[in-house]
Amino acid sequence: MNLKAGACAIAIAVFCGGLAFGQDNPPPGNPPDNPPAQPPIRTSKNPLLLALVVQPLLEEVGGTLTASLGALFSRLIGRLTGSSPAATANPAPGAAKDSPAAAVSAPPSDAGGKDSGAAADKPAVAPSIIFSLDLLDPQTFALQHQVDFTQGAPTLRTGDVFAIEYATNVTGQVRIEDIDSAGKKFSLGTYTVQAGRDNRIPAARGIKLIGLTGTETFRMYFYPCRTSGAAADASAESTKVASLPACPIGMNTRLAQASKGLRASKSAINLETPDPTITAAAVPNYQSDDVTVSEFRIDHVAASTTQNAAQ
Repeated sequence: MNLKAGACAIAIAVFCGGLAFGQDNPPPGNPPDNPPAQPPIRTSKNPLLLALVVQPLLEEVGGTLTASLGALFSRLIGRLTGSSPAATANPAPGAAKDSPAAAVSAPPSDAGGKDSGAAADKPAVAPSIIFSLDLLDPQTFALQHQVDFTQGAPTLRTGDVFAIEYATNVTGQVRIEDIDSAGKKFSLGTYTVQAGRDNRIPAARGIKLIGLTGTETFRMYFYPCRTSGAAADASAESTKVASLPACPIGMNTRLAQASKGLRASKSAINLETPDPTITAAAVPNYQSDDVTVSEFRIDHVAASTTQNAAQ
């Protein structure tokens, strides 16, 4: 792998603009085998998306939703209600946006025809991650376009620069990793996230593809937990959120162990969304203290002749 001066070297090069929140870096381990990619569950009116992704968010943040909703959930819920706001280039992490979410009603707890006795056996929450990939101008880092995932793994070329935007529907901690085509793993950090808020990797500038070509896998391990501080106190009104374990201080050993294959993690189910640039994945069979995992892949190919001439 060729290293770029002034860049953080991973399987890709991160232009160091600072990563948001706190980062832990446990010793590298052998990556577990890649699980097979799951096709999205396709539904005509997105009831699973509402029940597994949107409903837990509404239940957690309640009346504070408009003030705290980030651009990703704003776009997603806007598409669901037919009032999608304009996409914002490079939104700041945690930036609040005007929200159309008031138009969305959470489905009843027994949605799907189950009786009240069956509902008592349901997990406390159905944690989920939604994410998108922003292709950036390699010089200015301005947003060029958001990548469409509906046709499978998108193709990016050596020298392309991008950023990962993600959000969760419940509070917790997320560990993000890149696994290159040779199976070598690189940590992109562990982050504490609030429900509905935007998070960007990296926090500024972008990630530049370098080194080996082939399929690269970006894996997101999510540990739902209660965070400290005012935002957590506001969300603690939700009984379901109060049932979550407390987020650990310092290194999250559960996420580190799951990354090394030393702790079982539950694979998230991919769900169809009304926005082709937003991917949603949820875990309906979550149990307290579980680590969930979701991923996306890109096909890393060699730079074009035009790109080589420009570099």
